[in-house]
Amino acid sequence: MAFPAPKHVPMEAAVEVLEWTPRWGFSGASANFARLQILLTVFDGDPDKWLDAVVRWGDRGDDVDVPFLVAMKQRIAQDPAFLDDMRRIMREFSERFGPMSGA
Repeated sequence: MAFPAPKHVPMEAAVEVLEWTPRWGFSGASANFARLQILLTVFDGDPDKWLDAVVRWGDRGDDVDVPFLVAMKQRIAQDPAFLDDMRRIMREFSERFGPMSGA
């Protein structure tokens, strides 16, 4: 038994493709929380390392991180315990909310 060949029926895609929204599209507090986590985990708490990366490999969107990094440099200079406090806060946050992804 032979089946008839399928007819070609043009159809419009029902999917809209959007650009990925990077971290700097978040609200101020969320963006700063994400930036702080990046600063501590990727750049080991050193704003100069991140600023260097922005200069070397950054794109147009990375310039919005610069005021945060300048503020972090000032806070670290004013308060030597600041980075330790931020690491503790991030660790406590991760301990409390990290396991929720599998729940």
